Amino acid sequence: EAVALAAPSAEPAGDALTGLGDAARLEAASADLALRHPDTPLTLLALDVDHLRHVNDAWSRATGDDVLRAVAGVLRAQSRPHDVLARVDADLFVVALGGPVSTTRALLVGERLRAAVEAHGWAGLAAGLQVTASIGVAVRAPGEPLADALARGRAALRECKRAGRNQVRSQA
Repeated sequence: EAVALAAPSAEPAGDALTGLGDAARLEAASADLALRHPDTPLTLLALDVDHLRHVNDAWSRATGDDVLRAVAGVLRAQSRPHDVLARVDADLFVVALGGPVSTTRALLVGERLRAAVEAHGWAGLAAGLQVTASIGVAVRAPGEPLADALARGRAALRECKRAGRNQVRSQA
């Protein structure tokens, strides 16, 4: 199971809804990785749940929350122990791939995550429910601020949305 940035009991738990890290924990974990591996780029996958607003409107906000928890579970099941998982915004998750990963490999990982979200048993949450995700891939160069790499990941994510959703794209 991947590192969900579980907090020691004296620290806040991160994202209370999903049990994953939050934006602050992602920042801290990426800074720690940069210190331990200063010459290694960090590959980020920015995953957004497609049409979550529609889920909230058509079923309920509680169902939308169940979707977010289930997506977190899919990410945990599909990630490696040294990957870092976080929910940084309403329906935006980030997977920071631990260790050196080529863009080609990151796109394959993104595709595996996308397919796992799509294949999840969503009807178990609500009859007729189907959920997909779009994923933007970006690489943070050594010394680059995390926010800059995340901005590129979000830009790739916007490209996915413009192109019809439920896909993976990379932004240099």
